[in-house]
Amino acid sequence: MSEFIRGTQATFTANFFDYDGSPMVPADTENWPAVTITDPDDTVIATGVGTRIDDGKYQFIWFVPTSASLTSDGQTWSIDWSFVTTNGHTRTSAEKFTIVDRIEATPEERSHTYLTSDGGTIRALIRCERQLEEVQLEIKTATGSTLQTIPGKATNDTESSACNPNRLISEVAQGGEYLYYYDVGPLTAGEYQFHWNTLESVVSERNLIVQIARAAPALFWHYNAELRTLIDKLQKSQDIVQAYTDADVYSYVKGGLDILNFFNPPTDFVLSDIPLTGSRGLRTALIYTSAIHAINAQQILEVELSFDHSGQTVTLGYNHDYSGVLSSLQAVLERFAEAKMHIFRKAQGAAFSGARIKNYRWTNRVFRLDSSLRGIVPPGGAALWRNLGI
Repeated sequence: MSEFIRGTQATFTANFFDYDGSPMVPADTENWPAVTITDPDDTVIATGVGTRIDDGKYQFIWFVPTSASLTSDGQTWSIDWSFVTTNGHTRTSAEKFTIVDRIEATPEERSHTYLTSDGGTIRALIRCERQLEEVQLEIKTATGSTLQTIPGKATNDTESSACNPNRLISEVAQGGEYLYYYDVGPLTAGEYQFHWNTLESVVSERNLIVQIARAAPALFWHYNAELRTLIDKLQKSQDIVQAYTDADVYSYVKGGLDILNFFNPPTDFVLSDIPLTGSRGLRTALIYTSAIHAINAQQILEVELSFDHSGQTVTLGYNHDYSGVLSSLQAVLERFAEAKMHIFRKAQGAAFSGARIKNYRWTNRVFRLDSSLRGIVPPGGAALWRNLGI
């Protein structure tokens, strides 16, 4: 049974052949085959005439109204075809179909980026209301260099097999939509771009869809748990818009790391530079800067969702204000900014001298610190100054 989505175009087909296999000829091409579409209550919603696409084959295109009643409890829509030939013979055909509402995207698809772990695989995927005439996928680095080009759709199981290194893009009809996907990987830690070049029909405009994919280092998952512990104690379900996805959290951590490096003195820390223990507060500072990034995004969302209903017997208000939380986080980070210079200095370790010691009691000889004095002190300038009590 066919399934169509409200607000999309539905295409129906019917075949009319005689018992000997020869195509039937309509008595009047302007009136036959006649088409009638009825809803689950047997109310006629649309009528028309089928269009010939080949000998004995006809189609009827209907735009499903956005107000069309949804199929429920076994009730179905139907399309009825009536055909009258030049000899006066008649033939009828009926088809049941269902109408559903538009399918919501999954939480992963609502993310602005795809996310996997270092060495993982990402399924690049797009959804289309109509079948595409052409589709091509280019996989690029963050700077735009092309890594791989997948030229088109698979036409058989071999071309779509995951075991085939030269596989093509898979096409699946599901829930009234066409899904196009390709498994990309394994990916090393970094950022990638998926460029989808699509053509809906031979006369339509070419479209470009760009998706961002990221492979996170293993250390990120520690901060993913720590940051969620701070900002998402409610543990919002992943199927609602207010929830944080892993891809969102990774963006917040990357932004938080930039804020951390911005404090004076400017640094170029990467995630692996900050130890999980003994970090002198850098780890917690990163969690706080990431939380500011996340809560700012949540605050913008809450402003868009806020409303106030008053003036009636019942007053209803909805407003989540995170300004107090943001102020508390920023107050802690101000103290961190004052201490960062000290943390930075301690992280550099002891200095090494490039000088050479001259001995006046011997024959005006100069000794190399890393070799000539090896038997006297451990090699290295810092060790010599330490043994001398400096």
